Amino acid sequence: MAGFLNGDGLGHLDMPRMKKGGFVGGFFAIFPPSEDEDLPDDEDVNPPLAGQIAQPNALRKTLEMASLLFRIERESQGKFKVCRTAAEIRNSPIA
Repeated sequence: MAGFLNGDGLGHLDMPRMKKGGFVGGFFAIFPPSEDEDLPDDEDVNPPLAGQIAQPNALRKTLEMASLLFRIERESQGKFKVCRTAAEIRNSPIA
């Protein structure tokens, strides 16, 4: 989380690079990952289809991702907002 907020240059996005690039909003996916093994994150090729994941594991992993998103919002000091409705997007200070 600190790497995203402060910028570590390791992922696809972080707050400093988003701000520098004029990024004002986007959609972020929350999804259950495969239980099989770590699939490659390769921009040049699509990874193989993931196998099934048991519902309790899918729920746990999905809630962990959502929790991280809300912790980023809380720790961002107002720089990152999770919008839950179209009205929140329209009423945001950057819209």
